[in-house]
Amino acid sequence: MFPGEEERTRGFRICTRWRIGGRRERLSRRRPCGHDRAASGSRDRAPVAEAPSPISTKTGVYSAETLRDLSKISEVNQKIFRQQTPRAMLNTAVSEVGTYLRVTRALAVVGTPGRPPEMAAEFCAPGVKPAPGAQVVLLLAHIEKAEPDELGGLVVNATEGSI
Repeated sequence: MFPGEEERTRGFRICTRWRIGGRRERLSRRRPCGHDRAASGSRDRAPVAEAPSPISTKTGVYSAETLRDLSKISEVNQKIFRQQTPRAMLNTAVSEVGTYLRVTRALAVVGTPGRPPEMAAEFCAPGVKPAPGAQVVLLLAHIEKAEPDELGGLVVNATEGSI
């Protein structure tokens, strides 16, 4: 259990007669959860468990931009999992992400580092020609040698004399 979880769930465990490590807990001599109130006709209240301690960090506070991104992620996931084959899943993922990010080109590959890709998918903005397969393999060889930033991303800029 998490720290403090045992104390927070004590009332629940007593009501359901759930034991931790074989220990039996009792709230009082009465039956737990006030089951004996109706039988005895007593208006006495059963002891109330303490309220759970408040969470120390904020949860559920998101900006509108974050909520929009989370919504799109959910939508893209649904579209991906509707696909029948791994290749269709990869194509859908690249197409949806490329469209949402409004990029000129997006590329995704699946395979072992140092070897040609087993599967590849490319998204191209309208008016942009897809890259030939040989150029994609050459580009991947260069990308494998590059050092990513702290978030794992690589920025690739086209220059004169590019591949």
